[in-house]
Amino acid sequence: MSTLIQTEAPLYEGKLCNYDEHMLLEDDGFQYEIRDGVMHMVPAPFYSHQSLSGELQGRLYLFLEKNPIGIITAAPRDVKLSEKL
Repeated sequence: MSTLIQTEAPLYEGKLCNYDEHMLLEDDGFQYEIRDGVMHMVPAPFYSHQSLSGELQGRLYLFLEKNPIGIITAAPRDVKLSEKL
């Protein structure tokens, strides 16, 4: 995705596409996920979700400092579950 286009409504809701096509679209300021080849706008998470996510991330970070078996990153991150997407 490239330059941000300010829009009041999601431009790509319901659009048929795969992951590679999605990556070529201009950023309209909304987050999307692709389910069964259809783009769906994903609303911002609630405060309680973000608070819990931050606490969990902090605890995992402290664990990984003592047990260097992996890394932790903050969302949002792309997750590609299938090459068919």
